[in-house]
Amino acid sequence: MSEVIPEGWRLLEAEEIYSRMRVQKVYDRHQVHQDGKFPVIDQSESGCIGFINNDPDFLCTPSSPLTTFANHTCFVRQMRKSFSVIQNVFPLKAKKDVSQEFLFHMLNGSIKQDGYKGHYPALRETQFLLPPLPEQQKIATILSSVDDVIEKTRAQIDKLKDLKTGMMQELLTQGIGHTEFKDSPVGRIPASWSECILQDIAVVQTGVAKNGKLTGDFIEVPYLRVANVQDGYLDLTEIKTISIEASRLDRFLLRDEDVLVNEGGDFDKLGRGFIWRNQVSPCVHQNHVFVVRTNKAKLLPLFFNYLSGSEYGKKYYLGCAKQTTNLASLNSTQLKAFPILLPSIQEQKGICDVLQSFDEKLQQVKAKLESLLILKKALMQDLLTGKVRVKFDSREVAAA
Repeated sequence: MSEVIPEGWRLLEAEEIYSRMRVQKVYDRHQVHQDGKFPVIDQSESGCIGFINNDPDFLCTPSSPLTTFANHTCFVRQMRKSFSVIQNVFPLKAKKDVSQEFLFHMLNGSIKQDGYKGHYPALRETQFLLPPLPEQQKIATILSSVDDVIEKTRAQIDKLKDLKTGMMQELLTQGIGHTEFKDSPVGRIPASWSECILQDIAVVQTGVAKNGKLTGDFIEVPYLRVANVQDGYLDLTEIKTISIEASRLDRFLLRDEDVLVNEGGDFDKLGRGFIWRNQVSPCVHQNHVFVVRTNKAKLLPLFFNYLSGSEYGKKYYLGCAKQTTNLASLNSTQLKAFPILLPSIQEQKGICDVLQSFDEKLQQVKAKLESLLILKKALMQDLLTGKVRVKFDSREVAAA
């Protein structure tokens, strides 16, 4: 570490700042329950593999927390409820004159995951700047207050997503203001709605295969991959290019308001998609991303996008897709047979307007979250390096 050491701070090895606690028993997924008294912490992003009812290995409270480090994934957590762990999750206790809250913020993000391997040796060999205890506590308070707002914002996003999911299920199967219903192969639907399969009112376009044989003149063009097509948005941060025969460009070309549908992958990727709005032109799509080009006089692209991404759509995809362990894939024949519930164009517009209002609110809250995460990163850079010093009074020094 080449930074200048701030006045009053010390440069210490990691294990001079905390002690790695001994684990009496490690658990696995066969030894935990879906519900219980105490969580068992794993290395995943969610951080919990399940629960136990017997005595936990590690006791802590909201006012006396412990910090954990995931050896392979580098996730750092602050535990405020007694817990046990799986293998390779290491509980860490702050040493004397070190704030446990500061320890959490200091370690969080200090080691970046580099493949699925053990990262604790890298953590142990890292040097950290440690301010006096009162300054640690003040820094931790500031960063924790931002974390609280971040968690509340994430909870708001989750709540909006749940509300949207419920609203989608209701609107896409019951419509707006209907009093008369009829039986259908997919359940009760409004009497005025019709039913058909996707290929009756849309064209399903397959994409270009990578590493295909090229003959004649060819050109290099941008193309969309599965990674670009997220659930409810497009991630165009990285768009790769592909070589195709110039004569076949029109065959694979994306057009405005095409609905993109992923062929598969993980269960959560199956059928996910969004609408193309000519963000890049020209642009084609790979064979793992389908294009649905609707007859807009009968089926609005946005309405199909919502229907495809709803619980109704996901149930259909999972019911017909080829599945292996944690993976599922859809073929064009199955997509063409997607059962469409078809309100009038006017009602489709009304349903889309309601759901778009949820999307707009979600985007606003997600933008707020992004701003908070940027703020947190900047604060950590300033406060944990001593670039910006915090002020504390004599009472805080005495309390420390």
